[in-house]
Amino acid sequence: MPLRVAILVKQIPAFEDLRLDEQGRLDRSGPLEMNPYCRRAVAAGVELVAEHGGSATVVTLGPPSAEDTLREALAWAAERGVAARGLLVTDPAFAGSDTLATARALAAALRRLGPLDLVIAGRNSIDGETGQVPP
Repeated sequence: MPLRVAILVKQIPAFEDLRLDEQGRLDRSGPLEMNPYCRRAVAAGVELVAEHGGSATVVTLGPPSAEDTLREALAWAAERGVAARGLLVTDPAFAGSDTLATARALAAALRRLGPLDLVIAGRNSIDGETGQVPP
């Protein structure tokens, strides 16, 4: 039976541009990129699917600009011959979500994808450093 893998990714401000705005919140107005730990998750998921067959779905929660992160992950999969699709979970209501709200929204999206064999996520994001969403 083919392996069904979901890979969670997050778009963050470029590491060298991390700074706080006037309200003490992370400024997300500059260049954005995929979190480095998420790149590792994508690599692991794609390699598993390439080795065992099946499919990968890359999932992110964020604003419409987070689609760029999905495209990067899908390009990585395509370079390795793995069929993958992307799912962007976006709504203005998610702006400023804490880790619990983010985890719940992603869990709901994963349930809608149907039965999965494996969900892979990075250790944490370097913008928040909480590591709370994957567990």
